[in-house]
Amino acid sequence: MASSGMKKLGTLLAGTALILSIIATSLDKWEVRIKSQTWENEGKGLWKVCERDTCVGLPSTVVLNSVRGFMILGMLLLILNVICQGIGTMSSDDDKFASLSCGTGFLAGTFLMTAFSVYCDNILDADRWKGGSGFYLTIVAWLLAWTSSALAGYQKYEGGSAKGGNKSAAGGGGEPAASNQPTGVSNITYSNPE
Repeated sequence: MASSGMKKLGTLLAGTALILSIIATSLDKWEVRIKSQTWENEGKGLWKVCERDTCVGLPSTVVLNSVRGFMILGMLLLILNVICQGIGTMSSDDDKFASLSCGTGFLAGTFLMTAFSVYCDNILDADRWKGGSGFYLTIVAWLLAWTSSALAGYQKYEGGSAKGGNKSAAGGGGEPAASNQPTGVSNITYSNPE
């Protein structure tokens, strides 16, 4: 069975990814432009553009709505991931929750990655604007979601091996392999033609 520490770490990473993606979605700093003469900031997010203390809502475009949608789908899957990882931490039946956690974490990370990739490719104006904190928080949330997914997959693998998988005697699980029996697909013996 996977260690309790690994389960807690996966839950912590998924929760952190969720918090970062919520913050990133709400920030108006996906792009930043600093005017060099006055050092005034301009920020552009998913919902509004702000200059000094004045903010104006962004018009709905297909690309911007798709970025918003991918971010929201990623957050919803991260919520499900945190729930599954939390239940898996307290439950003795690891397999179901580890599989679900692995899948939801991977899909959540994929949606977050798609969101910042579409934003970078179609919206970010690299000549005048630089990536802002919301953009970079999404990248960190994507990496944390995939790491959480990998930990859940490892839990699934370790849980399956500990239940009687085909580990050798040195691995500590299942039945020990006989020392003089070949392992593998075939028992063919090859001879040297000399």
